[in-house]
Amino acid sequence: MKKNDYETIARQLSCPSGQDGIGTGQQMQETNGHMIRETLKVLDADGKSVLELGYGNGAHVGSLSEMYPNADYHGLEISTTMYQEARQLNTTGRQFDWYNGKDIPMDSGSLGVVFSVNTVYFWEDPTQLLQEIYRVLKGTGELVLAFRDREFMASLPFVAYGFQLYSTEELCGLLTTAGFKIRDTYQGTEVSPSILQDMKTKNYCIIIAYK
Repeated sequence: MKKNDYETIARQLSCPSGQDGIGTGQQMQETNGHMIRETLKVLDADGKSVLELGYGNGAHVGSLSEMYPNADYHGLEISTTMYQEARQLNTTGRQFDWYNGKDIPMDSGSLGVVFSVNTVYFWEDPTQLLQEIYRVLKGTGELVLAFRDREFMASLPFVAYGFQLYSTEELCGLLTTAGFKIRDTYQGTEVSPSILQDMKTKNYCIIIAYK
């Protein structure tokens, strides 16, 4: 595969756009499906205001609502294509919005849970965004981040184009610098297709932090 192809894959993964972006959103639901399901299991979201950063096409949000029927779900996404797709796939009871990836348009202390799956690589200013997340969480609020660690991600050829990779220790360090405390970390492994459609053994981590 040529360099330009890898650059295109990286660009679509960071911010899906157009018809190709719709296909990328569907692929991400497939390749990230296990991580998403494992993340939803640890949210402790029922009866709380929940914010997801980077919901993609939102196909998983129905499962979240089934698991936590009394959760008040909101989602923010930088991709206008994914914003449109999520609104089409989820017609009732969920709030999907677009944002600039830096400023969270919600009141301070208004959320019980913030979570995000496989987006940290693309945060333009992680320190600012973590400060924003800290601001909008209630005093008892939790942040749940799921990501694939540096060791695995470095094996993928397209991550050379715009990805910021993290080890678990590095991301926990960013969180504590922003004021968070680490409640727990979960390490997992799965075998599933990559975005290039070859089977991979993938490492991932879920970090639960709190104010």
